[in-house]
Amino acid sequence: MDMLDDLDFADLSPTISQMREKMVKLEHNSNRVGPAINATKTKEMRVKTAGKDKSVCCRGTELETVKEFTYLGSVVSNDGGTNQDVKGQGCVFPVQSCVSTENRTFLCGKRGTLNLVQNDRCERCAPSLALYFMMEAENSPGLVVAAGQEATATPEDVEPPVLLLGAAVTAALHPLIYVKLLIQVGHEPLPPIVGTTMFGRKVLYLPGFFSYAQYIIKVDGKMGLFRGLSPRIVSSAVSTVVRSKAKKQVALLTNVEKIEAPQSSLGKVVKETTHEMIIQCVTRVAIHPFHVMSVRCMAQFVGREVKYSGLFTCIRSILKEEGFTGFFTGLIPHVLGEVLFLWCCNLLSHFINTYAVDDSFSQAPAVRSYSKFVMGIAVTVLTSPFMLVADVMAVNNCGLAAGLPPHSPIFKSWMHCWNHLRHKGQIFRGSSFFFRRVPVTSMPIIKD
Repeated sequence: MDMLDDLDFADLSPTISQMREKMVKLEHNSNRVGPAINATKTKEMRVKTAGKDKSVCCRGTELETVKEFTYLGSVVSNDGGTNQDVKGQGCVFPVQSCVSTENRTFLCGKRGTLNLVQNDRCERCAPSLALYFMMEAENSPGLVVAAGQEATATPEDVEPPVLLLGAAVTAALHPLIYVKLLIQVGHEPLPPIVGTTMFGRKVLYLPGFFSYAQYIIKVDGKMGLFRGLSPRIVSSAVSTVVRSKAKKQVALLTNVEKIEAPQSSLGKVVKETTHEMIIQCVTRVAIHPFHVMSVRCMAQFVGREVKYSGLFTCIRSILKEEGFTGFFTGLIPHVLGEVLFLWCCNLLSHFINTYAVDDSFSQAPAVRSYSKFVMGIAVTVLTSPFMLVADVMAVNNCGLAAGLPPHSPIFKSWMHCWNHLRHKGQIFRGSSFFFRRVPVTSMPIIKD
């Protein structure tokens, strides 16, 4: 059979290897959202392809090569157009209209624009036609894959607007991160206030976020709330790029297209979480140096130092005093915390969606869609000690008052830091912005 009926999705790539990558992502995404690709209805059509490269595989089966396929009653063929029509270099255009003459569709283009052949019998196809025409250099290989299951395309390159959006969000949230960091390193410049619990018991509360932020503004002005922002913006951009590249490589190296377990399968969740863990670990290693620089810039507020005043100044100071390893101080607890968060969040949401949510419940899809978000909030409480230790170690013994006695002891390792904070009852220090009680070990007696 050389024609494909009931086409749901079609795509075109300049090389066969690129189409193989797309097929990996296509099958992986279809497995995640629902039914798998129908391998028997998935075909390939080669256009001006040189050599005898092997066919693209779908679910372990080589695709059948066809000369044409049908979409909405029209035949897409490699017989249309001329050599002059396909001499463009690497431009991609969405085809929302095509020309049909005697029930045969021709896709013709010229460099820079997509010019469709016009005649008296021109017909416009549905705007939802998921077909892209990539103009190729003459004699370069091309491959059209028509698949029986529509999938969402995954961008391979990070667009500048995405980076700008990430920088904007990072800047907007920076005051929160700044105040949290100062709380984590134990800097409490404002005295506690007496408050009462819902049962009428008197307790001491440390100032919340707004009081702390007002104090910073009083000392350094409004711009003082953005101390240490530049390393975090760089970290955000690097994280976005590295994560995008890592996702692509993990998808190829781990052969995720072979995952055929049922959607509710625990094995599938474990495999997907493993892939996410690899991506997260690679990203964390790439951005941790910028995290260390940002933390030290913010921690200077405690002792009013100017040692880490800028991105390049931070790099020079760390290399001079601690060497290359100084950029990765506190990396281990940070990675452990992120890995623990990832596994707990994914496994708990899987068990809830599988065993606690009944399919007969009318709102089951909505509940399942929010389960991971809710679990993320709950698991954050368990992983916050790891983040606390990581940030404390990033500042410890680096020449800043925030990391030296008497403000803080010098720790031999992150485990030493963990045990010290746990012994002092401060292992969850900085996990909350509001209603922060004074630790019991340091709370004075309050008399009526």
